[in-house]
Amino acid sequence: MEERALLKKDDVKQAPNLLSRVATAFNVKENFRSLYVRPKGTYEMLDGFRVMGFIAVLCGHTFTQYMYDSLGRPNADPDKTLIGKYHQVANNPNALTVYLHQAYYAVEIFFVISGFLMATILAKEYLRSTNERWYMKIDVIRFLLRRWYRLLPAVLFCLAAFSLHWSLMPEGSTDHNGMRHCKTRFWENILMVNNRVETCLGWTWTVAIEFQFYILSPFIVLLSMKNFRFGMLLVAALALYSIIAVYFEHEKLLDNMQAYHWEVFVQFYFVAYARWNPYLFGLVAGIVFIKREIALKAQLSDEKAEPKPDSTLSTVLRIVGYVLSFAAVLGYSWFRQYRDDIPWRLTAYITLGNTIYGAGLSFIVYHLAIGNLRLLNYILSANWIYPLSMLSYCGYLLHPLFRDALPLLNFSYLGIGFHIYPIVFIFNLIIVIPLALIGYLLVEKPAVNIRPI
Repeated sequence: MEERALLKKDDVKQAPNLLSRVATAFNVKENFRSLYVRPKGTYEMLDGFRVMGFIAVLCGHTFTQYMYDSLGRPNADPDKTLIGKYHQVANNPNALTVYLHQAYYAVEIFFVISGFLMATILAKEYLRSTNERWYMKIDVIRFLLRRWYRLLPAVLFCLAAFSLHWSLMPEGSTDHNGMRHCKTRFWENILMVNNRVETCLGWTWTVAIEFQFYILSPFIVLLSMKNFRFGMLLVAALALYSIIAVYFEHEKLLDNMQAYHWEVFVQFYFVAYARWNPYLFGLVAGIVFIKREIALKAQLSDEKAEPKPDSTLSTVLRIVGYVLSFAAVLGYSWFRQYRDDIPWRLTAYITLGNTIYGAGLSFIVYHLAIGNLRLLNYILSANWIYPLSMLSYCGYLLHPLFRDALPLLNFSYLGIGFHIYPIVFIFNLIIVIPLALIGYLLVEKPAVNIRPI
């Protein structure tokens, strides 16, 4: 009974029927209103993390892709072109350039907060269920269909937008085989199995791999809610498997250092087992959070129980945890600058990097959820962040449109130098936000409103 009391009335209210949802789904005014009216009962600090991840992706892709001499100077002195500037800045380890060069760690942010959110959703479904069999308390098929449906409409909109874009571009103006891949492999995007090198809309591999993580989620939550220790043992086993498998696969690549970086990209960047530890730790944070809420609810219902203040030891351990967690999050990308292709450093970075990062970030997310770290919570939960958070999914899917348009924009009068980067980034942002708004108002939000599953 105490567990069920955790659920709010909003969690069990009846949803409108499908016909009424379809009738109001495309109301642009209401859809636009949803961008600035934050619903109650959400984890507001996650909005800040979404925006951080989105902006980091834009920064990273602007820096590492758009700046690869996109202005087209094949015969110029490499040290005086943008590609030369790229290498100079990439090898200069200071806080700004590390952030710009390593911004693909934004993906780990999405994995952690997604794991946390999925854990809370599934745990509440477990508590809500009246089924006497613990392993039937979560409808796994329904959960996966709902997640697939939530992701797919924006992906289809992205596919349509890029198909139109590529059809209008002059022949030979793009430096990739996107259209060819999409003609033959679009079905991979629909089935969420496109996390590999040569595929349609290659940057959407994160959507596919996240959906694959969802497949694990119900089983981990079910077991953890029934027996927390067994659930954590399963998570530990999966995390350990990831580390060991990556270690042995990585050792094989050290024999050929000329092809090392490309092989690492192919072998580990898109593979589920190599990337799931941050998501697993996000799941753990969500499960522990719900377990804590259950315990607090039980304590409040017991009139004889007295709240126990934190002991000195627990306070010290929490502070140590904060220090280690922030060090893990900030040090993950920083350490990459000091690998210098030294085998043991490369091995440590590839096998343990995202695991340490994910554990640290999950610890921070959990403590933000329970109300600690108030200043950071206040910043991440700011009202102005919410609209950008709602546009982050469509923005992420559509942001490479600017990459193809960049060669058509003449920035040569600005000269060559790092100062051009913020200008290109601003152009990117100016283009992406309106596109994301269109996708959200006309596709993503209407699909959420209808949600037949």
